[in-house]
Amino acid sequence: MIFLNKRIFFSLNLPENVKEEIYKKYGKEIESDGLKKVKKDNLHITLLFLGYFPEEKIKELEEKLQKVKMEKFSVFIKGIKCFNSRVMFLELKKGEEKIKELNEKICEVLEIRDTRFNSHLTVLSSKGPEYKKIFSVEL
Repeated sequence: MIFLNKRIFFSLNLPENVKEEIYKKYGKEIESDGLKKVKKDNLHITLLFLGYFPEEKIKELEEKLQKVKMEKFSVFIKGIKCFNSRVMFLELKKGEEKIKELNEKICEVLEIRDTRFNSHLTVLSSKGPEYKKIFSVEL
């Protein structure tokens, strides 16, 4: 029997008009040669990263997530920051406590702990030695 693993994370998708605004406002700041710019269609707010997960368990995850309920809320962007020496992200202000609450609800139904949670919206990343270029961007 062959088991395939899928890279699993949970996120909030953004409305198209919000994605457009992000690219209009921050587009020049997130241009950098050799680094991976997140495509506009893929912009999202990360809620939880599970890593590689057995494909046969995904249906079980979906069923558990059906229990998570949350009222609609707004989020505002504070500015651009970097972490892990290789990721540029948009830091969130108003609404981040609601995102944290959503993260906690997801963790509760999945019966896991996420001690490293940091609400963010990644716009630029690198997996190689060119990561230092992120810090050359004038903010």
